[in-house]
Amino acid sequence: MTQTAFSTAFNAEDFEDIYPEGIERHYWNSARNRIISRAVRARLMPTRNGQPPRVLDVGCGRGIVTAYLRSRGIDCWGCDLGVAPPVDAATAPFLMPGANAADLPEEFRRSVNMVLLLDVLEHLEDPTQLIRSLYDAFPCVDTILFTVPARQELFSNYDVRNRHFRRYDASNIQGLDTPDCFTLGRWSYFFHALYVPARLMKMAGVDRQTELKAPKSSLSRFAHIAVATGFVIEESVLPSAWPGSSIRGVLKRVH
Repeated sequence: MTQTAFSTAFNAEDFEDIYPEGIERHYWNSARNRIISRAVRARLMPTRNGQPPRVLDVGCGRGIVTAYLRSRGIDCWGCDLGVAPPVDAATAPFLMPGANAADLPEEFRRSVNMVLLLDVLEHLEDPTQLIRSLYDAFPCVDTILFTVPARQELFSNYDVRNRHFRRYDASNIQGLDTPDCFTLGRWSYFFHALYVPARLMKMAGVDRQTELKAPKSSLSRFAHIAVATGFVIEESVLPSAWPGSSIRGVLKRVH
């Protein structure tokens, strides 16, 4: 399988628009980091050889999630087809820019126990190609944890700008099931409170902002922390079937 078969690589302009300096403090990234960390810890099993389990964030961008998980004691590495400046110097040694996951050294691939596909699959016309390549390349990976943008009725200029093929919901998420490789397990919506304003904007024909802004002032940062905390609590207490602007789910290896 070649890189061009399912290229999701962003260019320098994409990274500047979507991942400006400090964007890890934006409420969306902050909440998602915490929700992902909780999901990873719930599913990351001890290894048979006694080594700490290893996680690979495929399509890691600047390494925002990689950095967060490492700060929480998880042995997380990241790779991306694109080349972006690392989120910080401490995370840089654990990022592999310009790299196709399936082409990483075999010894490293065999050391990985979980793969993350965080807002990656929506960029692929046929995501099962990538899923199958991960099955072949990572024999010790039992679980792929993924997030995708949700609800096709929210498809907007933002999705066009980010080269999304689709948003996911109950009508199409079964397309991620690859019975001979990884089968679709439990999935649920999150970012529930973003659904209503996004839906109203779409109905009114109002375009979404496509360039994300990082909080700068102390007051702005505090506000983003508060909003992020609200979304983390919301994800824990609201019914998972309630519509949200994102989905998280798992793919389980078929043995």
